[in-house]
Amino acid sequence: MKELTRQQYIENICNYEKLYLIIVEGEKIFLRADIEDAENLRIEMLHAELNPALKFLDAEQAGRENYCGKIYFIEYENSEIAAKNILTDFLELAGDAIFILYENDDLKNFLKNYPDKYIFLRM
Repeated sequence: MKELTRQQYIENICNYEKLYLIIVEGEKIFLRADIEDAENLRIEMLHAELNPALKFLDAEQAGRENYCGKIYFIEYENSEIAAKNILTDFLELAGDAIFILYENDDLKNFLKNYPDKYIFLRM
């Protein structure tokens, strides 16, 4: 896990599907948003709880499987508009956030190092 500046985070993006926004709230961690690139780029927004004892990708999968809430999407008219706006829109979801280059490690370090923070992860 390595903290980045916002600019470093942006400059080193090579795959939108490896970008995530999480939030640490008290003793819990939630997946708040990510970017999907299936047919068209779009932002998926949710509030899925992640198990901090698991590695991120395992926690994300389990959190999605157990999620019962609503999922919202920010979608675009076409791929050109999406490519132009998606990163700006994604980063605007949390103005005062930490930017992290993250390996598929356990999430528990976020609980002690980043309490009550929004965190943009780049895998």
